Amino acid sequence: MLTLFYLSLAVSVGALLVGLTRLSWLLICVSAVASLPLALYFLVGANNTYQLIALTPVVLLMLAFFLRFLKIKIV
Repeated sequence: MLTLFYLSLAVSVGALLVGLTRLSWLLICVSAVASLPLALYFLVGANNTYQLIALTPVVLLMLAFFLRFLKIKIV
């Protein structure tokens, strides 16, 4: 079980870093989907401020939305 946790974390962070360097909305969506198990774990299992980690997929999906539909280009 812990291996899946770390695998999900690695895929999420890796896709996020590559997505931010290439400004790819699709890779940021992959990162958001990969971070869903982590968010669910902290949402259900934590009773303190660690529950804010559950907002990570929402923030990533908002970033992907802005990159896709508002055509943000940083040059």
